[in-house]
Amino acid sequence: MKNKIQKGETLPANHVRGFRMAKEEVIYAWLKYISHIIQNNFITLGTPIDEKKLFQYEFSDVLWKNIRNFVKNLSELPLWKNNELSSTVFGGKQNAAYWNSIFSTGNSPQGVRVLATPINLMELLKGNALMCTISNKLKLCTCKTKDLYRLKNFWVLHRFVKGKNEMILGEMILPNFNPLIDVALNEKVLVALLNDGNIFDVAFELKEKTCCAWPLPLKMMNNITITASSLKEGNGKMWAMTH
Repeated sequence: MKNKIQKGETLPANHVRGFRMAKEEVIYAWLKYISHIIQNNFITLGTPIDEKKLFQYEFSDVLWKNIRNFVKNLSELPLWKNNELSSTVFGGKQNAAYWNSIFSTGNSPQGVRVLATPINLMELLKGNALMCTISNKLKLCTCKTKDLYRLKNFWVLHRFVKGKNEMILGEMILPNFNPLIDVALNEKVLVALLNDGNIFDVAFELKEKTCCAWPLPLKMMNNITITASSLKEGNGKMWAMTH
């Protein structure tokens, strides 16, 4: 196939992509990322596993979706369809270390620019809005949007940075009392849902004091924002409400 491409023949793009991604040294390099995705999923859930027996454990629907998103997004990278790479990157038999360099740095060991940026697992795990599903569990979806604050409901994850000072200009206006809304009850329900397994639709490496916040649009009163912070490991719970 590489000879046909080098001679200028036009081949189906999906055929070329499948052939290149399935080459032994290439698939060996990107399959390890699926291993990372699986291990990180079980670590997030607090479940100890044997990394040599990953596929002997039951996978949740969320994990399968993350794997599917990764493979789909990886396959859409432009290098697989780039005919100009047929005589360089895909010109001969390479090894896994060669492709590890490309995925981790964006460049081949010889300095040839192959990817615009190195592989970013968090970006490749992202799906689209249609993949959000409704259930009786709390699931914070990482759907793409151009303007977060135009959404009716959304959430934001803030990572604690030691030494960083937040300055707020203006006066804080507290919400008016509304007997129809029991904020305390909402907080109790939310903290229970937050601690009921993995609440995100992608694998996050949470650190202590990571803050998750989401505004609640309330009728007859100003909106309020409920926040929760991640806790130290080993205390049985991952999240607690903060005020």
